[in-house]
Amino acid sequence: MMAELPPAGWYPRRSEMQWWDGTRWGDPAPQASQPAAPALPAQYVQHPVATSSPTTSASGSNGLAITALIIGIVAFFIGWIPVLGLLLGVAATVLAILAITRIQSKAMSVVGLVLGVLAAATSLVVTVAFTLGMTLFPAGSSGCRQQRRVHQ
Repeated sequence: MMAELPPAGWYPRRSEMQWWDGTRWGDPAPQASQPAAPALPAQYVQHPVATSSPTTSASGSNGLAITALIIGIVAFFIGWIPVLGLLLGVAATVLAILAITRIQSKAMSVVGLVLGVLAAATSLVVTVAFTLGMTLFPAGSSGCRQQRRVHQ
């Protein structure tokens, strides 16, 4: 959650007046004519801009990357269940791609992506094999025919 930024205007900064445009600092004011600075809360005087590292989103959250990683892990272990592993694998893959495009934790996003793709592929193979097995060998028919021996 980002802090609310002060409105545009001239503010004291480093013992001189400087223009704040609402998002970033501008050039210092000329020393000859300095307008009076409005009163500001102390938290905005020196550092009004919230900073974020280049590996996280502006809000500092890695929610998508963490979710992609967790769903990728679950999908990887559940990938042997027909259809369910496929759905979870696709969900992990989509969330990981969203996390990568929103510049969240790259390591968690990539691991979630790889696990999601592996789970989806594994579950797809299992689902196709299960469907073919059910089609070729319907329930109630056994591959072995038992012969009855009649005792005389």
